[in-house]
Amino acid sequence: MRLDRLLAIMMCLFNETRISATGLSGRLGVSLRTVYRDMETILRAGIPIVSFPGADGGYEIESGYRAEKKLLSLHHFVSVCSALHGTPLSAESEEIEDLIAASSGISQEDIRALIRAAHGLRIVSIDYRDSSGSETKRTVEPHGLFMKYGSWYMYGYCRFRSDTRIFKLSRICRLDSSMETFCPRSITLHDVDQQFQQVGRSAKLDVALLFCREAETRVRDEFQAEELTVLPDNGIQVTGRYSSMETAVRHILSYGEHARVQHPPWLIAELKSRIAAMGRIY
Repeated sequence: MRLDRLLAIMMCLFNETRISATGLSGRLGVSLRTVYRDMETILRAGIPIVSFPGADGGYEIESGYRAEKKLLSLHHFVSVCSALHGTPLSAESEEIEDLIAASSGISQEDIRALIRAAHGLRIVSIDYRDSSGSETKRTVEPHGLFMKYGSWYMYGYCRFRSDTRIFKLSRICRLDSSMETFCPRSITLHDVDQQFQQVGRSAKLDVALLFCREAETRVRDEFQAEELTVLPDNGIQVTGRYSSMETAVRHILSYGEHARVQHPPWLIAELKSRIAAMGRIY
C-alpha cells in the first residue's frame, strides 16, 4: 500500500535527524526512483522536507515542524493521510483504521470501536496492563486518539482514577464498548501532554546519561530541554528522572549502543547484568 509506505517514510523523518535516499530504499525494499517519487508526494502534501547533498547528505523534516507535531492528534493524522492519499479520508475509513491497527498492536475492530465510542460519547471498558505488567479493569470516557513517540494512545476521563488519563493502545488487553453515553469534559491535548510531563515530575530515580549525537532527535523528543546539555564532542548529556529502576532499564536499553549511563553506579551494574543475561540466551 503506497499510503502505508509514505507514512513509514514520514515516521523515519520524524524520528531521525537525517536519512539518505539509499537508507530509505534499503529499509522499505523499493528502488531509489520510488523513494524520490515518494518524497515529491510528501512535499506536495505540505510536509516541509529539506534535502542535503554530499556524502553526509539526505533528507530532514524541518525542526520547527517536527517540534510542533510531537503529539499528533487523530484529526491531524487523518489530514496528513488525506494529503498523502490525494483524496479526503475520514477517521472511520478502513484505510485509516488499518494503519492505526498495524502500528498500535490492537485489532482493527478495537480501533473502530474506540473511534466510534469517542465520536459518539460512549463509555468503554478495558483491561489495561501498566508498565510493570499489572492489569486493572478501567471504565473510561474516551475523548480521542493521538500518536506520540511513534506510539498510539487513547485519552479521556478514567472513572477508576477519577482523573484525566492516557492509555497506550498496545497495553489494552480487552476492550468493550457500551451504549452508555457521557457528557464531554473540557479535556484538551495540552492536558494530555501534561500527563507525560507529570510522569517525569513524580519520578524518584535520578540518573545521568550520555547519548551519541545520532540519537539527538529522539532524546529531544523524550526529555525536557532543561535536562539536556550539548557537549563539545557533539555528545548529549542528560540529567533526568525515572519512576523506577525497571522503567529506567527498559528505556535506556531501547537506545542500544547510543546511550551510556554515567550515574548511579548500581544502575550501571544492573544494565551490565541484564545485557549479560541477554547474551547468554543467544
